[in-house]
Amino acid sequence: MQNSSREYGQPLDDFDWDNLSNDKYNKKVIISEQDRKENTKILCKEPYAQELYDMYKKYEENSSVNPYVSKDLEIGQLYKVNAKSICLKTGVIKSIEENSGVEISIPLKEYGGDLDELKSGIGTAFKVMLYKSTGNCEYIASEKKSRSINYRDELIAHLENNTWFDVTIRKLIKGGYIATYKNEIDCFIPGSQAGANVIKDFSILLNKTISVMVDNYDKSNNLFIVSYKKYIKHSLPEKVSDLRFGKMYTGKLTNKPYPFGVFVELENYYTGLVHSSDFENYDEVSRNLRAGDDIDVYVKGVTYKKNQYRIVLSLKKESIPDELIKWDNLKEDLEGNTFDFTEHETKRNTIVMYYNGESVELQLGKQYRDLKVSDFSKVLIHHVDSLNKVMNFSLIN
Repeated sequence: MQNSSREYGQPLDDFDWDNLSNDKYNKKVIISEQDRKENTKILCKEPYAQELYDMYKKYEENSSVNPYVSKDLEIGQLYKVNAKSICLKTGVIKSIEENSGVEISIPLKEYGGDLDELKSGIGTAFKVMLYKSTGNCEYIASEKKSRSINYRDELIAHLENNTWFDVTIRKLIKGGYIATYKNEIDCFIPGSQAGANVIKDFSILLNKTISVMVDNYDKSNNLFIVSYKKYIKHSLPEKVSDLRFGKMYTGKLTNKPYPFGVFVELENYYTGLVHSSDFENYDEVSRNLRAGDDIDVYVKGVTYKKNQYRIVLSLKKESIPDELIKWDNLKEDLEGNTFDFTEHETKRNTIVMYYNGESVELQLGKQYRDLKVSDFSKVLIHHVDSLNKVMNFSLIN
């Protein structure tokens, strides 16, 4: 039997493709440029070899089926499909899987995109998750489940990278809130983690969009626990410079008064202390203060001790140092604007910017030290950090 089988042809698995000599393939068949680049060999030496090759290439070009890919699709896997038709009567979107050409059905309830857009552009590509196959080789998939898998992976990446993102609070439940990520993934926010401080009225956060970070992932229940407080802790080093020293803030007392003063929450984010010495007759005033009361304050300063920012507040604007007020005014006047400048006459890598009849010295970064400063005509102020008394800027033509 072995000799008989080799008389008609050698099994492909046993064929020595690496040692294929020139006399074993048909060099007379004219093949495409792509096949030539891929070193395609034509083994057929029959008179109709060219015709057979041409017919195959025509079939390959006109068919959505890739003959080299198995039609067996796996349940639970993601596939990219192209919409072919929409039937509102049966409630099904018919689509074609890109690689295999296999038809996949998507129930309308499992499609989360815009149906009108899909109707106007049949052939629109999107990803689906295969969740069922029938005995008739019919595949059924969900576009929504595909999104959920992608969004879950995004949240895991946020947890691993300690980055923040937005969620929308949808529902108040026992112990906290249910919030959605990209309107698809439900997350749990413990009530103690939903605000900068203690929340008095939990209903005020419903339907609000807030920034959070993943605090934990309960893999067994596929549940992400997220925290607004964790977001504040990690983002404060960036946002603390946004505080204004000349601005009056209306904040809320976070708790009852303490002997040393009161804590005040600003903009649902910052928390600062007004010292008792800032009040006239604090003992008497503190008896009438309650958590949640409004209070007008100014930012007097910010300190950094033991890996923690401490915001010092005051009831009196005149208590704020003049230097901080000056930088606060610079922040308001300069950010986002361009100004004339000249090179400093004596200081290297320094320019002098002119603003309202005054001059401000700016130290050039390394990116400008090998360039000819005179080639630039303006300086653009991106950000003014009043707290650290520095400016972020660039030179422009």
